[in-house]
Amino acid sequence: MKYILFLPIVILLSLYSCKKKSTPAPVTAIPVATPTPNFYFTATIDGERVDINDLAITAGSDAGQSASTSGQQEQSLALSNPLGGAEQAGVFNVKTFPGSVTLCSEVESMFKIGTYAYANPNAGIDGIGVYYVDAGGMYWTSYLDSNKVQGGTFELLTHTANTDNFSKYISTAKFSCTLFDPLGNTMQLTNGEIKSRSVNCDGLN
Repeated sequence: MKYILFLPIVILLSLYSCKKKSTPAPVTAIPVATPTPNFYFTATIDGERVDINDLAITAGSDAGQSASTSGQQEQSLALSNPLGGAEQAGVFNVKTFPGSVTLCSEVESMFKIGTYAYANPNAGIDGIGVYYVDAGGMYWTSYLDSNKVQGGTFELLTHTANTDNFSKYISTAKFSCTLFDPLGNTMQLTNGEIKSRSVNCDGLN
């Protein structure tokens, strides 16, 4: 009788030891895709990478406009952030028309695929401008020093229709330039890229 009871116990211990020795199948982790921003400004500024994009809840893309009575129209592509101490950046395009701008098609004429010269509004020169507001609140731009020739490049790469009613188009561009602050300091911007809303036709026919 003792022998009969002992045998099942041996069998159970044997089965347990077999299970303990088995190696579980490795679990393969499923990689999580990195979110891609809808809008962004990215560049290397004095050797440091700057990335401003709409993955941050408070950052957003804006297509701005302003006009003067002399016929000067300015359109901007901006990545802005309302928080204090937050970096901001963007691109603006300045063009002087013979009269006041009343048609959206006139603004659209400012945004053609291709290369652009840099503007100097202080010297009355139309063209492209790049600006950057650093974390300390200092405003840097490509045109503040009117005594220096801007040797950078700017190319508008793509220009597609936008359907969110905040702008007529979404544009992408790449660029490089020298940035100036009001104190006369300079920084080199290279490998710049932007994707932002563009062409604000609010109030125009």
